[in-house]
Amino acid sequence: MVCCPKCLCEFNALLHLIQLSTPQKTDLPDTQHIHIKHTNQEIITTSSDFLKIFNEKVEHSNIDLETYLNNLSYFSTEAIPSIPTLNLAEEKLNLSQQTAKRTYYITWGLTTSVLISILFFQLLMFNPKFLSDNPSVHQIFTKFCGLINCSDLEQQYSYINIRSLKTHSEEDTNINLIGELINQNDRSLPMPLLLLTLTKNKEIVFSRIYTSDEYLIPSLQNIKRIPINTPFMFDISLPLPEKNFDHYDLQIIRP
Repeated sequence: MVCCPKCLCEFNALLHLIQLSTPQKTDLPDTQHIHIKHTNQEIITTSSDFLKIFNEKVEHSNIDLETYLNNLSYFSTEAIPSIPTLNLAEEKLNLSQQTAKRTYYITWGLTTSVLISILFFQLLMFNPKFLSDNPSVHQIFTKFCGLINCSDLEQQYSYINIRSLKTHSEEDTNINLIGELINQNDRSLPMPLLLLTLTKNKEIVFSRIYTSDEYLIPSLQNIKRIPINTPFMFDISLPLPEKNFDHYDLQIIRP
């Protein structure tokens, strides 16, 4: 390693040596031959001037550059490799960059594909009407659910039943629907919604969806999932007096 006295940059002198090419002999006119001789003489002179740098000495020093390079291990305490480090890593660097880019695109491509698949799966799961209108898509969806051990939410909530349903009234203006919800699936589910519909002469006079916080008895409120084969009591207050309707309907809706 040598230091440029002008820019103070260090560089490997062995990597910047110039190898002169031998000119080929051709039958040229005398003028061209004289010009080539003059050019070769300039190259030789320049080369000899370049090699003089090894005989130069630093100010107030008796050691020239050639002596310093030959005795570098004596003047420097740092470890010096026997073979100079060559700048041959550019191809490996480009190859590693190409591999990193390929890995980057493959990783993000797979991630995007998985996210799109999950979105499409959710659209099918929460749109049973689309599945019923497209038998081929429904068949593919069913096979896929069989592979990952999933089932249709509509089918799961069809196994939640209402039993012991009855009305209770203390006064004509206060009527309650009391009953039990029981989950007959093989796993717990989020608490369903209850759709209450009141009709009179086959005309709807009232319709409302109740959440679990609204229809569960006070001791069961704030419960978000219904366990297996465990009856959950509910109590719904009807907003109309009994004379204003002649039929009521209570349905379980998937949340």
